[in-house]
Amino acid sequence: MKGVVKFIHSEGWGFIIAEDKSEIYFHHTDFIDREEAKTIKAEDELEYEIGEGKKGNKAINIKKIEKKKN
Repeated sequence: MKGVVKFIHSEGWGFIIAEDKSEIYFHHTDFIDREEAKTIKAEDELEYEIGEGKKGNKAINIKKIEKKKN
């Protein structure tokens, strides 16, 4: 799945707006590359899978989609 970061808290959690416009919770520990998680900001595009969290669905196996330079 793909989506865009809506919000990220300084503690490393936030929400993704999915392609279907739903909001998906994420946490920095669910990134494939933990160092990459430190660089994420609002409006970054992410690719992820859906997993089960304590309070419902959450994003897992997350990775940033690098924007292509022209």
